[in-house]
Amino acid sequence: SEELDHERQRAREELQRKLEDERSERLRAETERLGALQRRLGAHEELTTRRLDELRGRQDDSQAVHRQEVEARLVALGDEMRRSLETSTRERKEAEALTRAEVSRVDGVCARLGADLEDA
Repeated sequence: SEELDHERQRAREELQRKLEDERSERLRAETERLGALQRRLGAHEELTTRRLDELRGRQDDSQAVHRQEVEARLVALGDEMRRSLETSTRERKEAEALTRAEVSRVDGVCARLGADLEDA
């Protein structure tokens, strides 16, 4: 009986040791799995951050190009308005000169008619 108790105790200790070994192995495997997962998440975060930085760069470039296009269009519109104003001013001056010439001609005709009427 004492031998049987001793064998049971030894079997329990062996079983306890195997359970602890198995638990240690599971913890080690879980630690490795979590470490690998953490590395993968870190790599994914780094990739995502790089892509966001690239996207921000492209957006900044796109905004700069758009700003330049808008500024160029505004300059072109300003030039167009200036040319239009210059053309209108020139046409108005030409019309005034033609009107003055016509008024002078009519004044001359009226003066001749007035003189002809006086002579008659």
